[in-house]
Amino acid sequence: MHEYVKSLLPQEILDITNVNLLRDLREYFDDRVQEEKDKKANASIEQYRPIYEGKFMLGYGYQWNGPVSVPNTADLKIIKINKLDFVGYGFVRAHVIVLNIKYNTPMKELDHGLTADEYGEVTIDTYEDDQYSIPINDDSYADKSRKKKYEPKFLTEDEVKQLIDTAMQKQKEQVEWFKQKVGL
Repeated sequence: MHEYVKSLLPQEILDITNVNLLRDLREYFDDRVQEEKDKKANASIEQYRPIYEGKFMLGYGYQWNGPVSVPNTADLKIIKINKLDFVGYGFVRAHVIVLNIKYNTPMKELDHGLTADEYGEVTIDTYEDDQYSIPINDDSYADKSRKKKYEPKFLTEDEVKQLIDTAMQKQKEQVEWFKQKVGL
């Protein structure tokens, strides 16, 4: 490899013995390498920006099912993707705002005691994350172990509002149930 690179350089560069000048050349080429890497990264971001930026996505939390982790469809994540920062192998990293709605978390009933009945739960958390990883929808990044690629679920604003309204209604029902049971 070095011989090939040497063949590309003029003899006056190969004959330099001034250490400071050699360091300057190294710094120059390091900068050039970084510029090219940045161009490639920005091109990747531009490719995925129209697909993901400014959109709402539906994601899920995970739960253990024996030895494997599986999506928990009772743990909804409504993700608003504000800005893509990085494209990795099989994912994008983005600035997001998340509304996490969890219904009847598995095994949570045991926290209330084995004799508890009429159990109901809705928890709502919000957070912002500037390093959120999202799988990308691309055949070249298909999950080979599952023999299928990731299919993102994008949401409309109306679908987001419906999910929020449903969670808030469920919480309201639980509070009303309590008030009715205790006579408030």
